[in-house]
Amino acid sequence: MPTISRFFGITIAMYFDDHGPPHFHVRAAGHGAKVRIDTLEVLVSDLSRRELRFVLAWAEMHAARASRELAPSAGRCHTARNRAAEMIGLTPDITQVSVPRHGALRLTFADGVAGDVYVLDRMRGPVFEYAVTPEGFAEVSVDAESGTICWPGGADLAPDTLYERVRTGIWPGQSQAA
Repeated sequence: MPTISRFFGITIAMYFDDHGPPHFHVRAAGHGAKVRIDTLEVLVSDLSRRELRFVLAWAEMHAARASRELAPSAGRCHTARNRAAEMIGLTPDITQVSVPRHGALRLTFADGVAGDVYVLDRMRGPVFEYAVTPEGFAEVSVDAESGTICWPGGADLAPDTLYERVRTGIWPGQSQAA
């Protein structure tokens, strides 16, 4: 589960295999934002000013710990490979997922974008240990709170990266020729 904090109807989340710069996602009453961890720069937002003030206050209280624990040098960062990619705005939620075959997902996003994507090679680390098995992979579901897909045990993939792959056919930060 990508949720790291909840307060006043606001949910803060981070996802595995997200693109850089390191950031967290915010969801509140059908609105959202993306905020850089290192600078607390608001990358994109349609939150109310009040919600954004709460989020930035929360971020200031937790910034030092987050920067320390999620720094690429710590090896735990969801963007440890520093795959900086242009922010695409607020990503539509994933509304449907099915498994056409092991390793592949058929995704539908709230804006109607849909397609198949092979994700098995992006599922790395201990959190994916069960999810990469044929039995575990088949248990993928949509987490309506975070707007992405998840597996039992807390494994998830970033909706931003999945959306760009389905929409453009390439992973964020990857060249067209790759």
